[in-house]
Amino acid sequence: MNVKTTMVLVVLLILGLGYLIWQYGDFSGEKDKPTPADKRLTPKVGKVTRLAIETPRVGKIVLAGDGDTWRLVEPVDAPAVGYEAGGTVTDVTTLEYVQKYAPDDPDRPKQTRLADPLRIVTFTDETDKTTTLRVGAKVPLDNRRTYVQIEGDDNIYVVDVDLADRLGKTASDYRDKKLLDFDTDKAVRVTVTGEKSYQLIKSDGRWAIDKPVAARADASKVSGLLSDLSGLRAEKFDNDDPKELAGYGLSEPIATVTVELAPAEPKTTPADAPTQPAKGQVLSIAFGASADSKAETVFAKLGDRPWVFQVKKSRLADIPRLLDLRDKAVLDLAGGEITGIESTLDAEGSMKLVKEDGQWKMVKPFPGPADAAADDLARAIKDLKATEFQDSPASLAAYKLDPPRGKIVLDLRGKGQTVSLLLGGTSASGEMAFVQPAGAKFVAVVSADDYSKLLKAGREYWSRRFTDLPAGAEVTEVTLDRPDGTFTLQRDEKGDLKLTAPVAAPVDRANADAVVNALTSLKADTVAALEQELPKRFAQAKSIRVALTYRVPLPPEPPATAPATGTAPTTATAPTTATAPATATAPATAPAEPVVRYKTGTVGPLLVAKDNGRSFVWERDAKPVAVGELGGGLYDKLNAELRQRKVLTVDADKVAAVRLTSGNLTTELKKIADRWILSEDPHVQIDAEKVSEFLKGLDIQADRFVDYSDKPDLKRFALDEPETVLELKLEGDKTATLKLARTGPVATAARYATGGDVPGVFVLDEDTVKKVRKGLKDFKK
Repeated sequence: MNVKTTMVLVVLLILGLGYLIWQYGDFSGEKDKPTPADKRLTPKVGKVTRLAIETPRVGKIVLAGDGDTWRLVEPVDAPAVGYEAGGTVTDVTTLEYVQKYAPDDPDRPKQTRLADPLRIVTFTDETDKTTTLRVGAKVPLDNRRTYVQIEGDDNIYVVDVDLADRLGKTASDYRDKKLLDFDTDKAVRVTVTGEKSYQLIKSDGRWAIDKPVAARADASKVSGLLSDLSGLRAEKFDNDDPKELAGYGLSEPIATVTVELAPAEPKTTPADAPTQPAKGQVLSIAFGASADSKAETVFAKLGDRPWVFQVKKSRLADIPRLLDLRDKAVLDLAGGEITGIESTLDAEGSMKLVKEDGQWKMVKPFPGPADAAADDLARAIKDLKATEFQDSPASLAAYKLDPPRGKIVLDLRGKGQTVSLLLGGTSASGEMAFVQPAGAKFVAVVSADDYSKLLKAGREYWSRRFTDLPAGAEVTEVTLDRPDGTFTLQRDEKGDLKLTAPVAAPVDRANADAVVNALTSLKADTVAALEQELPKRFAQAKSIRVALTYRVPLPPEPPATAPATGTAPTTATAPTTATAPATATAPATAPAEPVVRYKTGTVGPLLVAKDNGRSFVWERDAKPVAVGELGGGLYDKLNAELRQRKVLTVDADKVAAVRLTSGNLTTELKKIADRWILSEDPHVQIDAEKVSEFLKGLDIQADRFVDYSDKPDLKRFALDEPETVLELKLEGDKTATLKLARTGPVATAARYATGGDVPGVFVLDEDTVKKVRKGLKDFKK
């Protein structure tokens, strides 16, 4: 192409652009002028009730509205999404123009597509006023603006929006994907047919299974099913008027779910008008074949509409099995509080508990207090759940329910009736068990663990508490009749415990506190026996007899008040006596200390025995007698040494000589200044540090006392001829002597001993004996 030709083409291009700018541009400055105050394009209308959007040669969408509720009328009759329809109504009823061309306007554009519009929009308000808009092309060189014309108005308007695009939504965009929109609380019947077939009915506000068996339904599971159905949405609408359904798998659906709603509240009718049973709305949906290669969706169809659409396949799986919908509670106790439990077991006999004023009491086998375990039994019965049901069994004997192993009868407050539960056997593995509500047509299969909670003997519900002192109570005296004597602890005026028998002596504080604490609130782990007479096993056991006294402070008495004279009533205006100062000579009298008053009480006598490492406690002379079982610690605490066990305290720096005799050997050491020497041979080198360590180790504590008297029978404990004698010479010619026997308690390495700082005979354990038994070799360098 030569230069001349190129220049000609450039000139033609410039001329063409100039023409377009002249034709469609605004050189008059109109765009830059301030717009009039009212640029409203569409006339003001009332609430729009109908909206039609036509795309020539493509189709029409018609929407009908009633308040905030909208429906598609064309191309299909179906619910519409309210906010989508409302948004389009707002778009077309609030249009404002940015430019207006009158018919005689020399700048009136010609290529507007308003004669052959892209969209025709017609909307009608509640007064039947109709407005039609013709939407033309976009303004050249400005894709944000569109030519618009109102039917009956010859002016051409420019709006600042791509209106054809804004009105380009399809019917599917307006269509509501929600399929079964209903109030779940108004559902009264649900029917499922297909692979899972059953029917649920609602009566008196409660759901029940009607078919294939009559049983209670789990209200929460039914509520979940209804919520899933109410929220079901279409993923895609495939065919609004199918000629056949077989191709969608809907001629014989995989499953069909039908929901019947309660009828609407009846309107007022004349009294003599014939009454017809009202019927509620019935909704149903059928599920067909897979709709895609990945089997993520299935075809579905509503019962009262021809449409075929797709829903997620998981929604089909969400339809629960009958067993999942069944109430797993074995007994129907809704709304009734258990106030009585009577249990009859083949192996244990009869037991009955009643609840009065919120507290359980035992009636059988003996009247008396019940343990909190009664609440556990009531809870176990109420919470008993089946893992499966055997409906209409051919033989109850196969479940060991003919005859049953036992029976539990419940009294229910609020229902005015009794409910019975029959107890059967266990499965072959022992992991499951069988029970049946009396009169039921099914056998419930429950876990063996839950079943075992129903089989406890009556004694396990008797009160396990043997002492329960009032709040604020203080133990003032404890008496223990033990195999080794009678021991009494008393609390003095300062509140300290003292040992008063078998000897008045300081007390071992730790052991005494352990006794008091154990007896203040004594509760057994379990009741080992509950009988009219004490079992022989316990009657023959060596036991400790326990009795205690306690006191509870009473509220102080109100101060005494002088009686009113009646002749000089007190008035609100009377001045106080604070205006008369006290004289310096008047002695101030301190207020008297209030006298503390107490209420006293006693507990016991109780008996405590030990057998096979366990402690057992019962109340003497009680009828019936309940034997509580605890850990062995209780008996050991009551049998521990209560006298202070410190028998020898030595200040090593104040010891002047040590004489230690063991058998025929005697070692005697003397202290000279800071040196220790062997008395019979000063040439032997004695290690002063070893002597000091020995003396410091003589802070000796007895394991227990075996004789508390001032003059014990030493021969009885082989202390008349002791094996080891320790003599210490202290400053001021004081001496301390400790004697150890060659024997001790049977089968122990402990030894009997006497002397030290306290009278009597006591036992020293093996480690302490080793500290005392020393020889010359232990002190040599």
